Amino acid sequence: MKGVLFLAAIIILSSFVYADCVVPYDGMVITEDTTFCEGEYYLPNGISIGADNVVLDCNGAKLIGIKEAYYPFPIHLAINNVLKNNITIMNCNITNYDAGLFLGRTKSLIKNNQISNSYIGIYSYGTDDTKNLIENNEIYLNNFGIYLFSSINNTIYNNEIFSNAWYGIHSYSSSFNKILENEFYSNGLGVHLLFGSSNNLIEHNNFNDITNLYASDNEVNAKNNYWGTIEILEISNTILDFSPVTFVPFLCEPYPTNFISNENGECIADNDNDGIPNSEDKCPDTIGEQVVYGCSCEQISDLKPGKDKGLYKEGCNENIIDVFTRQIGWAKDLF
Repeated sequence: MKGVLFLAAIIILSSFVYADCVVPYDGMVITEDTTFCEGEYYLPNGISIGADNVVLDCNGAKLIGIKEAYYPFPIHLAINNVLKNNITIMNCNITNYDAGLFLGRTKSLIKNNQISNSYIGIYSYGTDDTKNLIENNEIYLNNFGIYLFSSINNTIYNNEIFSNAWYGIHSYSSSFNKILENEFYSNGLGVHLLFGSSNNLIEHNNFNDITNLYASDNEVNAKNNYWGTIEILEISNTILDFSPVTFVPFLCEPYPTNFISNENGECIADNDNDGIPNSEDKCPDTIGEQVVYGCSCEQISDLKPGKDKGLYKEGCNENIIDVFTRQIGWAKDLF
């Protein structure tokens, strides 16, 4: 009798666990927070997001589709999100689509996914202020790892982007994006910027591709990255720069590290990891947003002596920053 009751309890408990997840089906439209049941699902037409403010947790489910390589507008999409905002897509294993994730003029959080063997891993498309956050994903064995098409103000953070046949990240006319703390290796080309891609920040990434960066027509800020070597000439040979690329100072070992180069390519310590060598850093423990010489506005104010005994110091203002930057007046003795 006890065995029967125990078995019944397991069955009831299992039904509750199963009820907490949803089995995805082809063409499914997600309009509320949804957690998929674990397993492998053949969904050639994928699923789409049909409402704002939705969390989709794939819970490790593997979505398998059709890859026919339609370009530049893929047809077979694993997860399609167009014009829906405040969307989270997480814990998905996506493979064999024209595009794993399609983000059309949307603000989405894309995290903890594996996207592979597709023509495009993640496709962010749109001329609006998209502001997608793409973090902690593994993106590999695609033609394009991430494709930004007229897509602005995205943050691509702490992803592992590797073994993509053409590009790890391909940016076409996409600006004001942040590419931070990613791992790039074994890609045809690491980061590809062209046709008006401007004002993008590329920092604290680890690159290990034969060609790490391609810049076609705008200046590129690529300081404080690790390029797989500490020889300036060798780094330069991994960068195809048809427009100016600033890559010095660079990291002297993979991020995170306290060792960066100076302007001459000599590796020195940087204790607070703010991109300013200790020898040039007047505030070796940066607090707040750095303004100049590794100091925040608040710290510059603290460095300025009071005007007269008993009077409080002035707050941080343009004049104080200017004097500190030019190393004149009261700031001269600090340098």
